[in-house]
Amino acid sequence: MFLLVISPGGGDRGRRVPDPDPDRALLERARDGDMNAYGELIQEHEGRVYGIVCQYVRDEEEARDLTREVFYKAYRSLSKFRGNSRFSSWICRIAINRSIDHLRRRRNVRMESLDAPITTDGGGEVERELPDSSPSPEDLLTRDELATKIREAVEQLSPKLRTVTMLREYEGLSIEEIADVLGVSSGTVKSRIFRARERLRGLLASYVGDSDSDGSEEVL
Repeated sequence: MFLLVISPGGGDRGRRVPDPDPDRALLERARDGDMNAYGELIQEHEGRVYGIVCQYVRDEEEARDLTREVFYKAYRSLSKFRGNSRFSSWICRIAINRSIDHLRRRRNVRMESLDAPITTDGGGEVERELPDSSPSPEDLLTRDELATKIREAVEQLSPKLRTVTMLREYEGLSIEEIADVLGVSSGTVKSRIFRARERLRGLLASYVGDSDSDGSEEVL
């Protein structure tokens, strides 16, 4: 289960120069038209790309289709890849952007913040009232239930905050790796992680109650 134990001032200090890209040789061969080399790149990175896409679309069949699209798009763009970041970071960035575009184009999906007011028929706005589904003291949430609530809360984050949370907590990337994927500074990543954590605290407040005092810092 994914635990929110993020420290915005974590152990990564400053922006380090990325290590040499271990995929460089395969990448150069693929650029020269070696499909076997590109096939090796796919085998090496398709698991992570599929995992990233799944976190966005939440449908295995769609995720498989989008994963294929990501690698096809990357292959068509190999000549444009300047090598300013690792191939792994570049392919993850394509996966994130393609997933977000896919969600935006879904006509039957409406992404809405829990904080957004409801527009009435008369053109006015009323505050959104969410049903109080917090458990009674006798009905403690199980690990699976809490994991579900956390995932639902993550899906309410803005794309930027959701992306850093997903890369950090679900994919296990370091601050520097996330910075490389997104093309931003490590300080920006830390700031977004902090804001995401604060937002998730608010969204999950009704489920964790006042339990912070008895060790629930492992959850929030």
